[in-house]
Amino acid sequence: MSGAEAILVLGVISSVIAIVDGTKQVYDGASNAKGLPDAFREVAGRLPIVRNILESAKQHIRNGQADEALCKAIKPLIDRCEERAKTLDGIFQKVLPPDDASRLDRYISAVKTLGKGGRVEILMKGLLDDVLLLASKHGMETATAHHVDQLTKAIQDISTVEPSIPDSEFQETTFTNNNFGDGPMTNNNVLGNQKFQANYGTGKQFQAETQTFNMGKDD
Repeated sequence: MSGAEAILVLGVISSVIAIVDGTKQVYDGASNAKGLPDAFREVAGRLPIVRNILESAKQHIRNGQADEALCKAIKPLIDRCEERAKTLDGIFQKVLPPDDASRLDRYISAVKTLGKGGRVEILMKGLLDDVLLLASKHGMETATAHHVDQLTKAIQDISTVEPSIPDSEFQETTFTNNNFGDGPMTNNNVLGNQKFQANYGTGKQFQAETQTFNMGKDD
């Protein structure tokens, strides 16, 4: 192994392996997965597959089977793997310990800062997709047919996992109330079917979930 690009890539691969190992240790170290969506178990069970493929790629580069051009080409892919692994690990680190009933609440809170793509099963699928590309494309071809089959099945399995957080958790309702009059307007807007609106003035009051106003001089 020689060359700056190879050294850089090896460093990132080693980083990803260490992160994946740490994530698995956090999960295994928890007394149980009580209060967590099934997706956590599914993700944790497939982390060793990621590690094995990355170790194979690492050895491939160390043996001089990847030149500088190839290492430069796969660097963005490896960087993306590292980013996904860090995000996934951050969620596991934040949510799993300690063992109590607030795990799900902590998970929902953490993912909401990331958006739907921050759900553990989506992060894991992205990581598996990237590792499959690394193993079978870009001229690396470091994985055996068995490894490729494992990755392909893992991707299929993760794709069918029940969402760890339903889409409805990411939906927000916004209420806008307008009173174009002289008196006060009282509004009580809540999620669901209950709506209370009162206009004690002489002006117009409009109520709708979605409204567009084009106010002319006669309005």
